[in-house]
Amino acid sequence: MSSMPVSITPYTKCAEMYAIACVSPFNPKAQGACIPRSPALPSQKVTGFARFFVTAPEAAPAFAIWVCPTTAKDGAAIIHTSSTASDYTGQANYLNAANYAAGKLTVVYLTNLPYSLADQTPTSTSAAGAMGRIVSVGLSCRFSGTVFNTGGTYTIFASPNHETLASYSLENIQASNEASLPDINRSMRWVAATAITENELDYPTSSFSATEACYPYSQGQTVSLAAAGVLASVGAPILTIQGSLPLGTSSGATFSCQLVEHLEYTGKFTSAAHTPSDSDIVGFERVTNALSGVGSIRASNPNIDPVSAFIQSSKDALLRNMPMITNTVANAAVSQLKRAMSSGRGSDL
Repeated sequence: MSSMPVSITPYTKCAEMYAIACVSPFNPKAQGACIPRSPALPSQKVTGFARFFVTAPEAAPAFAIWVCPTTAKDGAAIIHTSSTASDYTGQANYLNAANYAAGKLTVVYLTNLPYSLADQTPTSTSAAGAMGRIVSVGLSCRFSGTVFNTGGTYTIFASPNHETLASYSLENIQASNEASLPDINRSMRWVAATAITENELDYPTSSFSATEACYPYSQGQTVSLAAAGVLASVGAPILTIQGSLPLGTSSGATFSCQLVEHLEYTGKFTSAAHTPSDSDIVGFERVTNALSGVGSIRASNPNIDPVSAFIQSSKDALLRNMPMITNTVANAAVSQLKRAMSSGRGSDL
């Protein structure tokens, strides 16, 4: 008796867009993505972004960028760079008040989100007017200096459990299985993060701390930057791109960088801009299963891009969790993702 053929249900549109947002957040197809899980509340889909440059100093050609994703406050400090820190060596605890006061660190603010912290703060008598959650966040870096300064290595890392990177040294990061160390060239390199806990997946409630409401991926962890009125405490960083160039670089090497966040908002302030959301628990689980393998694939092949790593991890997860399917069926299942992600990946918004 022959066995019944095994097939795999295609991704719904919502799950497909979620996969793109998680893996290739700079792809224009990621705009409008939502988290495909119950309850499927209608929401306002928003994309926020920031563009900035860092220049590796000639004396010590290295730089670092740290990101603490935010959802609740337009104008929040989200990116910290060591672009002016000629003595930066990747040491732990570099994000501190003294280094900000000394001008060794620079802050970039996210200024194009639609709601302030006050808009998202409940009162004793009413819910917040807007409640937001992050679908995904991405940080990219592209070498934009003279060709005579190319060379060197990036260190790219997203904390797999969203533990603060403020206490990580460069050596700690490079020793992590999820770290990727691709070459510095003209290619755009990027790293992305998405929600991993129930609180990160949900809209904030009154039980959330102020830090969780403003910086949900920081999980209540903070970095104290208050020094001479420079900054107050902010959420701890979970994404980083660091670069190390060869000694003898003739002039400061410049990098064009971009951060993007895809978000959802719900509440009385947002209702006029709501669009439908869908629940696809199977698609959601397939995406999260595949995401868990991307880091190790990139670590073993530093120059593979995140999209290719995700496609490979998707296939591996299907073969691992569904032993009855064949390699041909698995290839057919991931072909939908290949088509969806083929255009726009590795491009700027």
